[in-house]
Amino acid sequence: MEKFTLYRFDGRNGNRKVFALDAGKLMERMKTENRYHDVTKWRACVSHAHPERGEKPQYRYLERLHMVVPALHLARSGDGTVWQTKHYNGIVLLSAGPFGLEKLERVKKIAAMIPQTMAAFMGAGGDTLKILVPFVRPDGTLPQTEEEYRLFHAHAFRKALLRYHPLLRCTLQPSSGSPFAAFRMSYDEDFFFNPRAVPIVMEQPVEPCGTLDLPAEWEKPPVASSKDCLGELPQKIPKMVQNVLKLGDFLLQRYVFRFNTLLNVTEFQPRGAGNGYFAAFDRNARNSIALDALEEGLEILDRDVDRFLCSDRIPHYNPVEEYLSHTGTWDGTDRIRPLAARVPTVQQGWPDFFYRWFLSMVAHWKGLDRQHGNSATPLLIGAQGTRKSTFCRSILPPELRFGYTESLDMGNKREAELALSRFLLINLDEFDQIGLRQQPFLKNLLQKPYANLRRPYARSVEEMRRYASFIATSNHDDLLSDSSGARRYICVRVSGTIDVDTPIDYLQLYAQAQAALRDGERWWFDAQEEAALTLQNREFERVSPMEQTFLQAFGVPSMQDEGEWYTSEQLLHVLHRDWHLPLSDTNRVGLGRIMKKLSVPSVRTKLGMRYRVVRVAHPAE
Repeated sequence: MEKFTLYRFDGRNGNRKVFALDAGKLMERMKTENRYHDVTKWRACVSHAHPERGEKPQYRYLERLHMVVPALHLARSGDGTVWQTKHYNGIVLLSAGPFGLEKLERVKKIAAMIPQTMAAFMGAGGDTLKILVPFVRPDGTLPQTEEEYRLFHAHAFRKALLRYHPLLRCTLQPSSGSPFAAFRMSYDEDFFFNPRAVPIVMEQPVEPCGTLDLPAEWEKPPVASSKDCLGELPQKIPKMVQNVLKLGDFLLQRYVFRFNTLLNVTEFQPRGAGNGYFAAFDRNARNSIALDALEEGLEILDRDVDRFLCSDRIPHYNPVEEYLSHTGTWDGTDRIRPLAARVPTVQQGWPDFFYRWFLSMVAHWKGLDRQHGNSATPLLIGAQGTRKSTFCRSILPPELRFGYTESLDMGNKREAELALSRFLLINLDEFDQIGLRQQPFLKNLLQKPYANLRRPYARSVEEMRRYASFIATSNHDDLLSDSSGARRYICVRVSGTIDVDTPIDYLQLYAQAQAALRDGERWWFDAQEEAALTLQNREFERVSPMEQTFLQAFGVPSMQDEGEWYTSEQLLHVLHRDWHLPLSDTNRVGLGRIMKKLSVPSVRTKLGMRYRVVRVAHPAE
């Protein structure tokens, strides 16, 4: 749990008292207030003071309240002269208001619906709302040096301000975005606190963000709800508009909404359901909600519901980021390699190869590598009934299993590319059924870092982030037709039934992967590992008819001075004359690939490549 810094000026000796307190304990303190009731007295002074009469609040109550710095854990240096930063928490402080008590509670409820909100509570003055929002870098870490965390915090504050303003629909007070920003110790019996809030992920900035240019509409207080609007301008707003404004309050009181950025759909559940299940907002849900609104006397249309739910007033939610942020601390026990060991095989290195692939899958979910896709693909080869597909499905936890599929239409290139951003794990079931003509597209799909596509009904092409990793299964051995791409596959021969009945501790499984990534462990295959995979996959390569014909006529020399030199054209003519191989451009290109695959000695001349081969047999023989 993060530790916040609390300090207060001591008027007796002129020093500042500084100490740190856990965020959870601090929130609990706000429930009961201190024994002097300084917060209540200060709020009473503020509400009863009349500045026009020269009356001023009694600031002695305010001075007794500690200042709280949520972004930093500070401590005095050894000689007590300066403050030192022990830890940067990455928590941004937002302040909304001022406004009345009823509106403050309404805005607090909206802030509590946002998954990124760590805390929301009433300020010391009673007319503002304080909101705490956590931030992290893509690898889950936070900057440590003062220069880095000052720059990070300034950008994080700007991002939080621009994200929360349209969601809360109220005035947010801009500030400098300093990590030393603080609030007065407050009192709020109905505060909101979520220690497992989903942090906002942000890259470490390299340049200052400059002046914060606020939108023009921030200069005037926006309308928070239909009640505020009707209270101020009842005679100027038509009834139809009043109903639309009331619809927002009605929806937020009845339902909890979120926009799933992975599935690109709005999800909802009835408020107070408590089961954690969110359904997709479809046509039936829209009609049901519209009927409920009509029963409440709101004269609205279906498109009014769509207008609200397809807007930035709905908080964004990423199920992958939320799950990974709640896995907890790894206990140090390896669980990834034992998961791979459930696949019975005699091949060496399979657990280590699976471990590297698993780290790459999680790294790409976390967005640690946006320049490359996870092109490595485990390929489970075994008889039917060995539970290969069940094992593939069990890699994902139940909470993320919506992102698993075994149905990838390689004939529909657009849908196949769209699957890169829609799914987390794609199983190429019956891998041997993928034809030769589809192999080049599959090769491109495996290494593609993102998809440039136009969504349905959209007008522009957008770059869609890739989440998907691949795994494959097959019942046959002769699978790989492209020897140059064999390094992309982790072929493993399944020698028995895979254990899919033993429970998997998914939280610790994925906590281990994140711990390894935070420690800087490599998630990609190096050249040595790729060479080992290429060599290991030789037994699973498919021998083409042309290669069979060549090996019937020629052999690779075993000694340095053995064999004769042929150009590729001469070899092709021999195969055409003696074995009736067609003289086509396809065979000319294919012959060169076969020479490279078989490591035939070669030399480049003015006439092209020449190869040293041994003549084995003639057709007559």
